[in-house]
Amino acid sequence: MNKSDNIGLPKTVVGIDVETTSLDPATGKIIEIAAIRYDTKTGKVINKYIKLCSSGLSLSPEITAITGITNEMISNKKPFNAHINQLREFISDSIIFAHNASFDIKYMAYHGLKLDNHVWDTFALSSIAWPTAESYNLGMLIQQNNIEVSGEHRAGADVQMTWMLLQEIIKKLKVPKDVYNQTENILIKSNLAHYFPLFSIGTNSTHRINKNKISHKTNRIKSGDTLKKILGPKGSLSKSIKGFQYRPQQYTMAMHVQKTIENNDISLIEAGTGVGKTYGYLIPLLLHYVNTDQSKTSPESGHTYTISTFTKHLQDQLHNEDIPALTDILGVDIKTAILKGRRNYLCTNRLQQAINRKSLKEDEAILFIKLLIWMCHDNSGDLEKINFSHQADKYLYHLHADSISCRQKCSTDNPNCPYYKARRAASKANLLIINHSLLAQAYSDDSLFSSTNLVIDEAHRLEEAFRKATQRDFSEHKLADVIAPFAQLAKNAPDITYKHIIKETQLIINEYQQVQTLLLAFITVHMNSDTVRLTPPIRSTASWKKVEEIALSWQGRMQFLIGLLRGITTAPSAKKSMEEAISEAEKFSSNFKTFIIGDSERIQWMDTYPSYNQQNKLELVDIALNVKAYLKPVFDGTRSIVLTSATLTVEDKYDYIKTRTGIDQCNEILLDTPFDYKKQMLIYIIDDAPHPSDKNFDDYISTNILSASKLTSGKLLGLFTSHKMIKEIYNKIVSELGENNIKLLAQKMTGGRHNIINKFKNTPSSVLLGTYSFWEGIDIPGSSLSLVLIAKLPFSNPHDPIINAISDHEKINSFSQINVPLMILKLRQGIGRLIRRQNDHGAVVIFDSRILKHEYGQRVLDSLPPATIHIGSTQDLIPTLTNWFGINQIKKWQKDGDKTVEKM
Repeated sequence: MNKSDNIGLPKTVVGIDVETTSLDPATGKIIEIAAIRYDTKTGKVINKYIKLCSSGLSLSPEITAITGITNEMISNKKPFNAHINQLREFISDSIIFAHNASFDIKYMAYHGLKLDNHVWDTFALSSIAWPTAESYNLGMLIQQNNIEVSGEHRAGADVQMTWMLLQEIIKKLKVPKDVYNQTENILIKSNLAHYFPLFSIGTNSTHRINKNKISHKTNRIKSGDTLKKILGPKGSLSKSIKGFQYRPQQYTMAMHVQKTIENNDISLIEAGTGVGKTYGYLIPLLLHYVNTDQSKTSPESGHTYTISTFTKHLQDQLHNEDIPALTDILGVDIKTAILKGRRNYLCTNRLQQAINRKSLKEDEAILFIKLLIWMCHDNSGDLEKINFSHQADKYLYHLHADSISCRQKCSTDNPNCPYYKARRAASKANLLIINHSLLAQAYSDDSLFSSTNLVIDEAHRLEEAFRKATQRDFSEHKLADVIAPFAQLAKNAPDITYKHIIKETQLIINEYQQVQTLLLAFITVHMNSDTVRLTPPIRSTASWKKVEEIALSWQGRMQFLIGLLRGITTAPSAKKSMEEAISEAEKFSSNFKTFIIGDSERIQWMDTYPSYNQQNKLELVDIALNVKAYLKPVFDGTRSIVLTSATLTVEDKYDYIKTRTGIDQCNEILLDTPFDYKKQMLIYIIDDAPHPSDKNFDDYISTNILSASKLTSGKLLGLFTSHKMIKEIYNKIVSELGENNIKLLAQKMTGGRHNIINKFKNTPSSVLLGTYSFWEGIDIPGSSLSLVLIAKLPFSNPHDPIINAISDHEKINSFSQINVPLMILKLRQGIGRLIRRQNDHGAVVIFDSRILKHEYGQRVLDSLPPATIHIGSTQDLIPTLTNWFGINQIKKWQKDGDKTVEKM
């Protein structure tokens, strides 16, 4: 009999939630407690214990904005410790449920109420039930499951929401019998058997419906068809897609892509916002496929077309949405596949080995069950599809398909291996979607991509992706993976040799940790920076020579271990595994030695960053100085290449990207946006703002965000270059915005990226503050985003080791020839967040007056979109915005904002 056989659903359970003045119990107080007992059979509330609690201190505006609790509400209430005995009696020995339960339980324990009850954490359970959800924030989950509630952020309302969410979770925890049995085993081994009654045998699979799937037999592409018949004013897409508009720029782009393919050329195409570049390159690809009758191409000849993107998000969008919708509308039967790097896929062998261990930690157990249930509905094994934001990297690192263990333990014809399934599908596809990182790796060691017609979307990130792909991994995880096969391979060696290898393997791990500690100490003691580029002057110092001596001593021990392995006589069946293990160890050893002594063709630096326990961690970075050599096989090995993006030029010239990528002869096409920027977009540049380094700059920005937000009732995106500044601005304006019924959302302060973007879209009176990841890839059409405020020009860090190394090597001015072009491209991306559709209307405000005072400013002005440009004072900002939007529109926004607040 299993330990879980006698465990069933209890008759009642208690939900708990606390509202606090701080995330840290050592510095915060509990200002509200809610405990509600539910009947698990009927779902009804049996009784409640909900109390506001005095904090003994004045509540900050930020806490009031988050919780809805004011100083007046708790001024005459008892403190939390006055409720401890009654709470303990109320909860008794019941199972507790809560969302992110460890927070509430630890907080109460710190303040005197220690509970050792079994707990159902709906945060962990939601992760299992919806493994691909963008966020496990309670409010987001409630919204996604169409649960109607009110009073979010108050303790009692949160418990009620959590109870309703738990009912939805239970519906999702119906699993196949084999997974049910494995789940029981996992929960028992991790001391989580009390979770098991929430699971049942069954299925909760839902058939995905492609909303874009339309059957249009009359619109099928035929050999000889033209782009005009498809993309023209009366073409197939105009007839088939509601709201599709003929755009001359899109048609022009498609014509150029078609010619590029036919002539085996290279083309650079900047397609401004609204051009519709995705269809601009997909249509000619599909038409070329049909006209050349590629369906009869034999699998041995390889696929014919490849699309590479920078973000895996766009990669998935192309594969799952854009291409299926388009091929269905046009009736094109083309084999399409998506492929990512090996590390993006789950290794099912590694997962099973981990599950089979004798004991498991709680967070490991949740992760393993999550993966098992996910694989029931999606056997792609693509880990990019899952939200692992809260999962420990230390577990995930050992679950992905790794090149070393895969080659040694898993044959390429394994039918269950997600990576090799994706590889097989890719080899048979006519159209393959990859990402820049894989493109960089593939052309150096993979024939899968040779002789293809290649489209590089998001090409402004190509150099960055290729350089990143050359980075060498010196982590302790990597070393452990490298030497892990040694013990198995040495088993047939003489006993004394086997023991020697085992001993040396452990010494290698221990001493490598000591070397890492020594390197961290070198930065701490000798350098006044978190980032240190290892230049010849630094390597020549006496302090570095001491580090070098010890590091090379470790490398010598590594070579000794490799020598021991070479001396083992292996069976023919193990010879290949032995050779590969030695090769991987030699590569790690050689690369580490190069990092220590230096390499003029590489950029090498050390980064320190705080870990979860606030202790500094070390990262060793070693990447290629020049990516042109890595890009050359791509340019030489393809039939045709189209590089496209909304931002490729600086001052309407392609000089920067051509210089950085090594492109020489190519076609250059520059397509303006079809939008009427003069009417749709105002760019207001402040001419009297304080310098960004001024101590009053944060106050200045805060004042102006407040004024602008009140004018437009939110609908404002603030783009910043540091999290520190966002925090400062947030604390300065959150209270006053709240008093004006405007919700303030800030990156890392009120939620993760996906969470706060969705809240911003769904909350008309809201302001969103974000850093670099918000400057591109955000699509918020309509009046939800009407105002973009840019605090500072997005310059790279002046101490950026890559930029400085390139400028030193090429003997160029890093600021004018690298920093300024990069800043302009980033600025153009940020401005591009505003106008996303034909009817959008809004304004961009740039507060950095350096644009008007420095020599590079004219280059920036020459690169701005053809909007209405206004240069003026801070005092004239609000009158200018009022005139631009119109007083009637502003009054309507303010009236609609009031209605929204009443509804909330």
